[in-house]
Amino acid sequence: MSISRNRKLILKGSNSEVIAAIEQGRDAEEIFIKRKVSNKLFYLILEFTKVKRIIMSRAVALQLPKNSLDALRKAGVVVKISGRAKLGRKRKYDMKRMKRLLKRKNLKRISEREHIPLRTLYYYRKMVSERARM
Repeated sequence: MSISRNRKLILKGSNSEVIAAIEQGRDAEEIFIKRKVSNKLFYLILEFTKVKRIIMSRAVALQLPKNSLDALRKAGVVVKISGRAKLGRKRKYDMKRMKRLLKRKNLKRISEREHIPLRTLYYYRKMVSERARM
């Protein structure tokens, strides 16, 4: 499956979905690769698109052959390997909001007013205090 917006193309899914996305996104200049891509698919990307920049995660880049990345760079394509992605589940509550709430003293009242579990407030208080120590 792919999404094409403003000359951007996201490659993910099965091989047939990636090939279809490449054929549909012929005017794409920036491509985000979300999965391991074979040399054949790199060839299709170079042939069928106007790619100038390819962005991929570190995990995807480690799975690709080094000669493929070198060939892309020689063809004039900028290959950017993005930094580490945050792992795990996203936080339900915003840290700024929680810091503001935790300045008050009584956690039980905060829990009742804001409808936030008391255990969650204790967890965030511990996180905020650990960050302050660092």
